[in-house]
Amino acid sequence: IPYIHVEREGKKNFWYIVREGGKYAPAIAPVAVTKKEAAKIKKENSKQFYTLALIDEILGEYGSRQHRFNFLVGDLHKDGMRRTKLPLNAYYQKINLAVELSDKLAPETGTEEEESYKITVSGGNRAEQRMKYVLRKREVLEEEEIDLIEIDYSELANDADNNLLRDKEKDTETLQGILKAFLPA
Repeated sequence: IPYIHVEREGKKNFWYIVREGGKYAPAIAPVAVTKKEAAKIKKENSKQFYTLALIDEILGEYGSRQHRFNFLVGDLHKDGMRRTKLPLNAYYQKINLAVELSDKLAPETGTEEEESYKITVSGGNRAEQRMKYVLRKREVLEEEEIDLIEIDYSELANDADNNLLRDKEKDTETLQGILKAFLPA
């Protein structure tokens, strides 16, 4: 029986038969990607990263990612003493603008759907808590006189399956329309 060798690239398997007594020599040396590098690649290919990069370019300012304010907090933790600061997708300090991105049309699947039904410390499920926090962000930012713009990915160029096409020209035009009040003169 000859020796069989398999190489895996993502979901693809490549099978090689090696003669008895022979040694397998890979045609292409495998490139080791660390978990940190893989996470960075995944982040840079995300819809959020792409959209915020376009917004940065349009506004001429780099927004603070996952920005947290001391006054914008979630419900009490189990210990009844601490609260987590709620993150905003981006905050542009010079123009006092917060940006929140959402995927309202994306169906929840698998573990995300199961997570949505878990009961939280505050008594509701995760889906209710997320909605509660969206409303809290709107109210608190308005009280603090910080402008908030909420952008749904469906407003950008999408295919029939609601996947972002990353058509920079169309997306920039759409975002300029949404952000027109905040554009530099």
